[in-house]
Amino acid sequence: MPRGVLIGVAALLLVSCGPQASTQPATLTSLQSKLHGDWKGDGPCQGQIVFRTDGAYARTHYSPGDNECSGSWRVTWEALPPTLLLSCKTSNNPDLRGKTEELKLLRLDDAVLEYQHPGESSVRYTRASK
Repeated sequence: MPRGVLIGVAALLLVSCGPQASTQPATLTSLQSKLHGDWKGDGPCQGQIVFRTDGAYARTHYSPGDNECSGSWRVTWEALPPTLLLSCKTSNNPDLRGKTEELKLLRLDDAVLEYQHPGESSVRYTRASK
């Protein structure tokens, strides 16, 4: 099992079984904060994605159509692996506007973000250098 998933599972178990309900927001916030910042896709057509601390995201050079998309993001923890939701509000592609992508988080650490669309192969991003 990838290290990022193990971190997520451990945190979820800590939150679910831990004696103090007050630890839940801090634990989830800590894990979600690993998303914050700039990520660069490792493969063709993946482009770049920026996750902001205010829950906004921006994606550039995405898909074969070199699309751009921006909107809001959040992580849900109802199942394992956790789900990253990207809700596109604005895009140069009208087909993307108003759509929400549900991505299974397979790995998330300081250097790598890996997710999977249902029924597809995984997609990997690395932390963009500044």
